[in-house]
Amino acid sequence: MFNHASTMTSTIGAVTVQLDWENPSAKEFSLPIGPLSPGGTTQQLVNLKNTGSISVSERQLAYSPDPATTITDPSGGVQLHVQKCSVPWTGKPENPNCPGQATEVIPDRPVTGRSNGLGASSATPAGIDHLQFTFRLPTSSPGNTQNTTTNIQFMVLGNQRPGEHR
Repeated sequence: MFNHASTMTSTIGAVTVQLDWENPSAKEFSLPIGPLSPGGTTQQLVNLKNTGSISVSERQLAYSPDPATTITDPSGGVQLHVQKCSVPWTGKPENPNCPGQATEVIPDRPVTGRSNGLGASSATPAGIDHLQFTFRLPTSSPGNTQNTTTNIQFMVLGNQRPGEHR
């Protein structure tokens, strides 16, 4: 017969996973681009900050034109390229300078979809990634893309950690 008793306690604490676009402070935001002509580019500077209380293990950037337009053609539509700077960018958005280390985080790709791998800094609480979004209309774009303008909707998706079977 077993006659030993013990008490087990457990504590559950609250943590928050929260990633915000610092400027503007929101879960998602829209960037206006254009007018672009074939061969043209435009740039925007944006900060992504971890305002939660715990690190994030997985992050994705989701983006799409709003409204959806013909500029999403994989070869002739607007392309997105994202770089991060280890310190805040200086200068104007149309001609920024990274006084620290610049690193590519998303290579040229069509401006609709999802991409993994934002900067590592925003993975930890209070961490900030200083990002530069470059939008480019290829020189091979059809003539009807002259003076293309649209808004690109961005949203960041994050997980605290991958799920586990228990």
